[in-house]
Amino acid sequence: MPILHNVVQYSEAYDRLRLGIPTSSHFHKIITPQGKPSKQWREYACVLIAERILQRKIEFYNSPAMERGLIAESEAADWYEFDQDVTVQRVGFITDDDHSVGCSPDRLVGDEGLLEIKAPLPHTQIEYWISGEVNERFRPQLQGQLYVSQRSWSISSAGMTCFPRLSCELSLMKSSLGRSTASCKSSTTL
Repeated sequence: MPILHNVVQYSEAYDRLRLGIPTSSHFHKIITPQGKPSKQWREYACVLIAERILQRKIEFYNSPAMERGLIAESEAADWYEFDQDVTVQRVGFITDDDHSVGCSPDRLVGDEGLLEIKAPLPHTQIEYWISGEVNERFRPQLQGQLYVSQRSWSISSAGMTCFPRLSCELSLMKSSLGRSTASCKSSTTL
């Protein structure tokens, strides 16, 4: 049974909840989108162990592009609500019963869905438009969110705010992902 923690993302309380447990945003460090073990698993395991021993978050660099993505998230969520005629809900952090794994999707959609917003750099957005794909790179994160939250579907929306001068039809790139229990469970093995 998932536990929804009502905390502000990136707050001290949020960081305490994430401390030393695998989170879906880092599942690509455990498993690749193709379902194979990631080459980064050992380093990620060491980071989590260090956090547990030190009882503090290990800090990593946040690029300007990552900071821009956090700022663009609210506007993108508003656009998604308008475009899809739905109401989304902000969520702090979600864990499983044992607090052994967690996730923080950008928004909850109804009782069954999740919204994950990406605000890629312009050249990355162009690649998404050309390929028509967004979710392959983020598959471990999205599957992890579905596994932890026990929701049935997730949508990843990219590029909604990255090019304000381009039309909305071009700038809304969506990729849906349904829940796959087998894939989800293998995503949490550390």
